[in-house]
Amino acid sequence: MSESSQFKRKEEQELRAKQKRTRIRAAIIFVLAVIIITGSFVVNSDYFYTGTAAVSVGDVEYSAAELSYFYQNEYSSFTNSLGDMASLVIDSSKPLDEQYYTEDQTFHDYFISLAETDLANVTAACRAAEAEGMTLSEDSVASVDQEISNVETYAMLYGTTADILLQDTYGKGFTAEIYRHMLEMQALANQYTTAKAESFEYTEEELKANYAENKDDYDIFGYYVYYIENGDDAEAAYALADEIALAEDGEEFAQLVYDNAPEDSKSNYEDPESTLYYSMGSTLSSYDYGDWLKESGRSANDTTVIESSSGGGYYVLMFVSRDDNNYQSVSMRHILVKVEADEDGNYTTEAINTARAAIDEIAAEFNSGDKTEDSFAALANEKSEDEGSNTNGGLYEHVYHNQMVEPINDYIFDSARKAGDTEIIYYEGSNYAGYHLVYFVGEDGLYCDYIADTNLRNADFSSWLTAESAKYPITEHYSIRFVG
Repeated sequence: MSESSQFKRKEEQELRAKQKRTRIRAAIIFVLAVIIITGSFVVNSDYFYTGTAAVSVGDVEYSAAELSYFYQNEYSSFTNSLGDMASLVIDSSKPLDEQYYTEDQTFHDYFISLAETDLANVTAACRAAEAEGMTLSEDSVASVDQEISNVETYAMLYGTTADILLQDTYGKGFTAEIYRHMLEMQALANQYTTAKAESFEYTEEELKANYAENKDDYDIFGYYVYYIENGDDAEAAYALADEIALAEDGEEFAQLVYDNAPEDSKSNYEDPESTLYYSMGSTLSSYDYGDWLKESGRSANDTTVIESSSGGGYYVLMFVSRDDNNYQSVSMRHILVKVEADEDGNYTTEAINTARAAIDEIAAEFNSGDKTEDSFAALANEKSEDEGSNTNGGLYEHVYHNQMVEPINDYIFDSARKAGDTEIIYYEGSNYAGYHLVYFVGEDGLYCDYIADTNLRNADFSSWLTAESAKYPITEHYSIRFVG
């Protein structure tokens, strides 16, 4: 082969190699472009929020958006429970994963854990409901439809869509479709768990035995208590507590508290009942004076002074009563019309008369109709200012002694009371003043049995739910990073 031929062949080989390198480089550039474009699309889309699993609950996968529903609900519940103190616990200007709930757990991780537990419980209940052929009731379906309708109405008023409005609360990727699904899951779970809890049955002997075993926790303790801070003089604080402890009855105790209260808080003790409490024994365990109240042989008007375990002052107490709840509890409905306070917090005669006229008008409307419990309930939902009962017909069931303010308590526990009795009752205290139109429903069983039944039922239901939820272990996936 000639020298020129060899040179030409070498030149051709180099050209082919160059072309190959060019093709490879072009392919690499194309692949990189695809990766960049795809990555940009994924990052800017809802893929990690709705297109892939954030957690698996057993064999059921849930997206970040679905888990965020429970996450945000837990966050709202937590902050709402703190009220005005929420801003002192959580800084809304900082990410939750930079703030600590405990020494080892951020608030973000805390709400993730609560949301996962909620999701496991709901999944377990829904699976159990489906296994037994339970479907959503007509009322549940109507309730979900109404909630979706409300969101759509609000969105229209704000000139936006339901999806965008919901994303403001639950985060990116959340839609009205997801919202409906989560509401339906919760509704079915609630429906099933309510039926499950009601399915447990107990004999009278079981109820009595349970109450006797937990008497210190179930009995209701009546007592006066007043706390005196040490301030700059612990000896003077103790001396004052000791002086109040010389009271011979509740009336004198309340008067001594009022006489010796600091001027800037004296108005808080104008009502003699401001220091009177009725508490179930189980709630007293965390108080320094709980054991004293529960001591056997404690008698009415016994007094004591107990130093706070924190060392900041002294509690002075007077024992009033210990109730074993062996009486008939009652059910009642009521309609409340509040008296409007003036700018100084006082209730003028004019304001009281205005409230009286309003309650008289409601009573007249009730009495002019069929005067049934159902018609009273409808009026309560429409007219009552009691936020605790004006969505359930003003109903309070299993009312126990001293649960209600004194004039209502005296009325509903009067032995002469009969089902269907009504009365207008005025009350004025430190928190509010107003007229109550009370409808007596009737007795609804021994309160001691109700307490035992409730506690047994809660324990059995909790055991069932724990065992059922354990069948659905939680596995976290990559998209858990997009929750919250």
